[in-house]
Amino acid sequence: GGQAKTVNVDGLDLDLGFMVFNRVTFPHMTELFDSLGIDMEASDLSFSVSLDGGLGYEWGNRNGLRSLLAQKNNLVKPNFWKMLRELKKFKDDATMYLEEHENN
Repeated sequence: GGQAKTVNVDGLDLDLGFMVFNRVTFPHMTELFDSLGIDMEASDLSFSVSLDGGLGYEWGNRNGLRSLLAQKNNLVKPNFWKMLRELKKFKDDATMYLEEHENN
């Protein structure tokens, strides 16, 4: 479980709730917290996943290559390399989309 509410959906634990937000995209939430006297503090955001207790698949983006290679045996798995290619393609496609729609 996380710092919010954990719900089990079909055997998968999901953490729900606002654990991280920013003042730019959540101005009303910021106003609400301010009006209620709720302290806010700076944080960074990361993402990770671990399936089958770490035996099936693990990935994270917080510690660079150390997180990416949490399971060293992934280096010899074709599906791992396929995932990396798909991540790069997604990044390239998203960057191109943003550049094409920058002035719209």
